[in-house]
This record gives sequence, structure tokens and C-alpha cells, in this order.
Amino acid sequence: MKQNAKLSGIALIAAMGVVSCSTDELQEINAGEGISFTTQVSRATPLTLEGLDGFYVYADAAGYPQMFINGMEAKKDPSSSSGIYLLDSKVTWPTGVNTINFWAYGPLAAKDYLTPSITNLSQHLQNYKVAQSVETGGAGQNDFVVTYAEAAKTPGNQVALEFHHALSQIEIKAKLGADLEEGRRVYVKGAWLVNINSTADLQFQKEGLDADYHHMNWANTANLVSYGCSHSAGSSLSQSSATTIVGNDGSNQSSLMLIPQKRDKYAFAKAAADPSSHEGAIATAETSTGAYILVLCRVETYHNSPVTEAGAAENPAIKVEGDGHVHQLFPYTYNDKKEFVYQENAYGYTCVPIDIDWKPGKKYVYTLQFCGRGSGAGQYPPAIPDVLPKGDDIITTPEDGKKPGDNVLENEITFKVEVSDWTEESVDTKMD
Repeated sequence: MKQNAKLSGIALIAAMGVVSCSTDELQEINAGEGISFTTQVSRATPLTLEGLDGFYVYADAAGYPQMFINGMEAKKDPSSSSGIYLLDSKVTWPTGVNTINFWAYGPLAAKDYLTPSITNLSQHLQNYKVAQSVETGGAGQNDFVVTYAEAAKTPGNQVALEFHHALSQIEIKAKLGADLEEGRRVYVKGAWLVNINSTADLQFQKEGLDADYHHMNWANTANLVSYGCSHSAGSSLSQSSATTIVGNDGSNQSSLMLIPQKRDKYAFAKAAADPSSHEGAIATAETSTGAYILVLCRVETYHNSPVTEAGAAENPAIKVEGDGHVHQLFPYTYNDKKEFVYQENAYGYTCVPIDIDWKPGKKYVYTLQFCGRGSGAGQYPPAIPDVLPKGDDIITTPEDGKKPGDNVLENEITFKVEVSDWTEESVDTKMD
């Protein structure tokens, strides 16, 4: 066994592709008979080569009762401009060993929020947690990468490690739908994903997973929370382009980095229908832990025609604007007489239930479509989570005569989802 412990030089080099690259570039460094690594990171990701200061390496070699390499740091070589990484100690390929299993994760700061439990029997990153964030979205969240490789001995002892993003990236955008009613206006002041698992274990799994998972099995998911962000002022939506509510767009750097997971959408309870109707007579129960997108918004319609004083008095939910007038459609705000009145700064909550199947290294962009053909402004949501914005100008209850699950306007929100490998996957969602 002592013969297998001979140490020599080990060097690593990392290359990250970018969105414009058609393939990932791979650089190599030859360290003689010492083990060396050619490493790359799946391209188009927030964690760039400049940001990867280093990573932690584990290796299991046949004949060793414990790990051959056990969490050694690989850091950038300050004397190199070619992305070379060096281990703390020098290591050569063990004598008589044909294949070695390698695991690694980075960047180096990941030790502050990851708890590795990696042995020759099992490999886990335990109890990872993404703290709830409802004001600034993913501004304080972390991106980290992992890899697993079973490497055979080759001339020069070079081992190819390809890192993959362990989390899913999520953005929420909104726009006006097609065939919009003339004069319709929608303003959005915040958006959140509700009932999302915040803790889990990452288990490396050699076999039994689809290629999309890159040997990562996120298990033991738990602790449902909300993620998203609020804005000080409402954004006016347009048809021509989607407005980023949660995501990276200029000064708004709130793209979410969340645990990959699969969740069913929130299902509102339904009463039994008339047996003679096409819907049948079966009642359905509420699934209170299902996932949904919650939106803080305001809906108006402008008419380019004057309104008389008598007309304004008869309908206090109207505001004179220039030569025309504005109708407040949502939220419903009432005076002391329980009359629906115009309240200029009022916003209300609406929602759209979503099925979730997030995979590691994928970016999901949900684009909500308001008030177009076949789309409205969503459904009245369940009870608003306590951590979300409240106040006199934020309406949290449905209009009189409606309940959670009922449409705010005539239709639900529609949405489109796009998915890509740390590039975009869009989801357009009509607001019912």
C-alpha cells in the first residue's frame, strides 16, 4: 500500500464557455506522470472562469480503504494566465490502479454553505438551504458547480472533469397579451414563487438518472417558503417586450438560484357541479401545498372620451385623465358606503398555479401574459403569506362575492415557459 502513496505534481486548468461559443473550449496542461485535470464548466452561466477561484477535489482509488484525495483545495496558479489550478499537495496516479472516481465542487466559498459528506461508500452535500427571500429575489443567493467522473489511466495521467451547475435558475417576466383590448393598462409591483422547497440533500448517483441530471439527485426536499421581489413602483407592461420582474435586467439583479425539484401546482377546491353539466358532479379538494406564482398588480382601462361630472359621481371608480377617463378594474377598493371607488395607488394580489419540474443547470423563464386573447389577470390567491408586502394600498381580499380561485377578470393568466442549459427556457402564462 505504501507504494501507492507516492506523491508528485498535480495541476488543473479550468475553461468556461460563454453563450456565444458553439462548443466549450477545453484547455490542457501536461504535468508529466503526475495526475492533471482538464476541466470545463457547462457554458452560459453566472459563475465565470474569473469567478471560479478554486474547488475541492475528492477521489476514490481501488485498494484504498479511505479516499485517495479527500477534499483537497485546487486553487488558481497566480503565476499563470491560462486558468491553471494547483492542488495543495502533489499527487500521482497510484501504482496498479486503472480507474479512479473523482468528485469536486466549487467555488472555494462554497465551504461556507455546503456540508460535504463524501466517502468511498456514499457522496452527499448535506442539508443545503436557500434562505427565503421576498424583497430582493436572488441577489444574495449562491451559484455553485459540481462534477463526477470515472477516469481511466491515460498517458500523461490527464483527467477530464466537466463541472455542471447544481441549482436551477428562475426568472419571472410579464407582458400584455395579443389582441389586447384598446386602452387596457397593467402595472406590476412584485412577483413571487410560493410553496417552494428550500432545503435538500444533493446525492451523487453514478447510475439510474437521466443525462440531464449529470449524476445529481436532489433528495429529501422540505420546508416550503416563498421567493421573489417587490419594487417601489409599478412597472407598466407592454405588448412589444416582456418586463423583468424577478431576474437580471440592468440594475435589477434578482435572478433566483433554487433547489431543483418537482412539484404539483396549487389546486383550488371545487364544489360539485350540476350532474347534468359537462363538468360532472365530483367535488375536488384544495391542495394547499401546491406551487403558484403570486403577482402584485393593478389593472385599468383608459377611454379616450370625456366623462361628465354626473357620470363620475355615479361611478366613483372612474378618474378623469386629460380628455378621457380611466376605469380601475383591479383591485376592488371600497369607500365607507361599500361603493367601488378609484384608488390611484392601490395594488392587489393575483396568482397563477404552476407545475414545476426544475432540473439542475437549467434556466426557467416564466413570462406571464396579461389581458390578451384568452388571458386575463389571474385568479384570486389563497391567504397571502405573512412575509409579503402589506399596507393600506395593498388589497389582500377578493372583491365582494368572489373567493380564492375565482378569476380576477374574465380569464386566467396564460404563461409561456422557456428552458435551456443555463440559458433561457421561457414560460408564457396567460392571466385568467
